[in-house]
Amino acid sequence: MNRMQDRIALPLLMIFMAATLSLAQQPNLTNGNLQPSSAATGLDAILRQIAGTATGPVWIGYAVPLIDSSKPRTICCGNYSSGENSAGCCGGCALESDNYGNTRSDACIQDTPQTHLVVFLRYSSGQVTRVRAMTPNCSIDAGGLTVQWLTDVLPSQSVDILTGLAQGKGASSKHYVVDSAIMSIALHADEFADAALSRLVAADQPEKTREKTAFWLAVERGRPGFLLLQKLAREDASGSFRSKLAFDLSLTHEPDAIQELIRMVHQDSDSHTRSQALFWLAQKAGKKAAGEITNAIENDPDTEVKKKAVFALSQMHDEGITKLIEVARTNRNREVRREAIFWLGQSHDPRGLAFIEEVLTK
Repeated sequence: MNRMQDRIALPLLMIFMAATLSLAQQPNLTNGNLQPSSAATGLDAILRQIAGTATGPVWIGYAVPLIDSSKPRTICCGNYSSGENSAGCCGGCALESDNYGNTRSDACIQDTPQTHLVVFLRYSSGQVTRVRAMTPNCSIDAGGLTVQWLTDVLPSQSVDILTGLAQGKGASSKHYVVDSAIMSIALHADEFADAALSRLVAADQPEKTREKTAFWLAVERGRPGFLLLQKLAREDASGSFRSKLAFDLSLTHEPDAIQELIRMVHQDSDSHTRSQALFWLAQKAGKKAAGEITNAIENDPDTEVKKKAVFALSQMHDEGITKLIEVARTNRNREVRREAIFWLGQSHDPRGLAFIEEVLTK
């Protein structure tokens, strides 16, 4: 190939690659069409322009890079799945439907890594009434509508818009707008998303907003998300909020999460938080947590925490039954022994039932 051919071929290749990438980002829209516009002048400005000139409700969509794009996943109508389970969630969505459930769709692409997140905003009378976050492999029924499709969207500007919606700015008061906005932020492959989620989980935000944000920090934000949850678990003044962080820590794949749950079991000043940490430690660590749980039964000063630890043992099946029998035989606290006997009865395990029979026939 000579230089002249190179000069022709290279721009054509770049155009082809750009067109292919743009197509990969676009939603799988049926029963409707896309009306493209550029957001190069700023996302907020174009959203206001389109929403302000619309005579009725209008859907506006755009794509941004998706976090952890190497794994197969499907996000569709508020349903979320990734990895091996993604095919089970694969389905279709009707934009105008209030039903967030999935329906099967032959148009859905399964087990394919997704590089982009598609965000849809529904404006009515100048306010956002719905937020939908999906991957392009979700088949979307537009209900005969024209969807305004924005190109050239900066992820940082998308995060800013969604953060405002999560805080109730420019949105209807419906909780699912806030919830979907937080989820959408967490799915952005952008460092601005971490900063936005940090603001949304801060102590000055509504409790429900904080809880939803903590969940998505655990599920999607990897190491930065875990470190923020760890800081909150150690420093947040709200015992009620800290108790819910135990569940979030059980969801993260960071190996340090188990140690943080153990720290909560030993050191948190709130008895309910210690109880929750015990329960979720048992769910996450299994046999590895047995020593910490039995230690709490023996040494925690609060009887309710001891009883919660007994329940945690009941979730550990084979090894848990053995330890429950030991607690029922030897623990000095009558309420704790009674709790252990109750869960042995619920287990339907022959060893537990034999122990109960022994107690009753003495």
